Amino acid sequence: MVGSTYLAILHAGNLRTAGESEERIAAVATWRDAPYFTDAERAALALVEAVLRPGGAG
Repeated sequence: MVGSTYLAILHAGNLRTAGESEERIAAVATWRDAPYFTDAERAALALVEAVLRPGGAG
Protein backbone atom coordinates (compact mmCIF):
# COMPACT_ATOMS: atom_id res chain seq x y z
CA MET A 1 0.00 0.00 0.00
CA VAL A 2 1.40 3.39 -1.01
CA GLY A 3 1.57 5.76 1.93
CA SER A 4 1.94 3.03 4.53
CA THR A 5 3.79 4.29 7.59
CA TYR A 6 4.87 0.75 8.43
CA LEU A 7 6.51 0.28 5.01
CA ALA A 8 8.09 3.75 5.05
CA ILE A 9 9.76 3.00 8.40
CA LEU A 10 10.75 -0.50 7.34
CA HIS A 11 12.35 0.64 4.09
CA ALA A 12 14.04 3.65 5.69
CA GLY A 13 15.71 1.23 8.11
CA ASN A 14 16.78 -0.98 5.23
CA LEU A 15 18.23 2.03 3.41
CA ARG A 16 20.20 3.07 6.52
CA THR A 17 21.58 -0.45 6.83
CA ALA A 18 22.60 -0.28 3.16
CA GLY A 19 24.53 2.94 3.86
CA GLU A 20 22.20 5.55 2.37
CA SER A 21 22.49 9.05 3.83
CA GLU A 22 19.76 10.56 5.97
CA GLU A 23 19.48 13.38 3.41
CA ARG A 24 18.63 10.97 0.59
CA ILE A 25 16.21 8.96 2.73
CA ALA A 26 14.34 12.08 3.84
CA ALA A 27 14.40 13.58 0.34
CA VAL A 28 12.53 10.69 -1.30
CA ALA A 29 9.25 12.33 -0.30
CA THR A 30 10.23 15.45 -2.28
CA TRP A 31 12.44 13.81 -4.89
CA ARG A 32 11.41 16.18 -7.70
CA ASP A 33 12.99 19.14 -5.89
CA ALA A 34 15.83 17.34 -4.11
CA PRO A 35 19.39 17.57 -5.47
CA TYR A 36 20.37 14.10 -4.24
CA PHE A 37 19.23 11.87 -7.11
CA THR A 38 20.72 10.97 -10.48
CA ASP A 39 18.74 11.13 -13.71
CA ALA A 40 18.36 7.33 -13.62
CA GLU A 41 17.07 7.43 -10.04
CA ARG A 42 14.62 10.21 -10.96
CA ALA A 43 13.32 8.11 -13.85
CA ALA A 44 12.86 5.14 -11.51
CA LEU A 45 11.07 7.28 -8.91
CA ALA A 46 8.77 8.74 -11.58
CA LEU A 47 7.95 5.27 -12.88
CA VAL A 48 7.15 3.91 -9.42
CA GLU A 49 5.04 6.97 -8.65
CA ALA A 50 3.10 6.60 -11.93
CA VAL A 51 2.46 2.91 -11.35
CA LEU A 52 1.49 3.11 -7.69
CA ARG A 53 -0.61 6.27 -7.58
CA PRO A 54 -4.31 5.82 -8.31
CA GLY A 55 -4.93 6.89 -11.88
CA GLY A 56 -1.19 7.42 -12.44
CA ALA A 57 -1.60 11.13 -11.66
CA GLY A 58 1.40 12.89 -10.22
